[in-house]
Amino acid sequence: MSGLPLALTASTLQAWLTVENIDIKTIGFFSLVGQAYVLKFLWSPLMDHYTLPWLGRRRGWLLTTQILLIISIATMGFIDPKEHLWWLAAVAVLVAFCSPSQDIVFDAYKTDLLLTEERGR
Repeated sequence: MSGLPLALTASTLQAWLTVENIDIKTIGFFSLVGQAYVLKFLWSPLMDHYTLPWLGRRRGWLLTTQILLIISIATMGFIDPKEHLWWLAAVAVLVAFCSPSQDIVFDAYKTDLLLTEERGR
């Protein structure tokens, strides 16, 4: 499940834009959406430091990012790229931000729960 947003904002989004006859420069620009996965180290300390007021530090962030992913992925399905290309880009950036954020929190949650010998090497 965690790979779905990456696939959606990478190859699937580019294929959709190609089918909709969006120009190649714009499709190339959309490939920058995936850079959030590379840059997630920039906001991971903030997610580790701050606690949301519900469900604790890890589960609160997990629930928040999951809800945002559900809403933003569903929203992407209703956007017509020919008419609202920049709205599609904004929602794709939200998906690309929430997905690595969820990876950050899930990895930290596993580290909190598992004993050292239970963790993967």
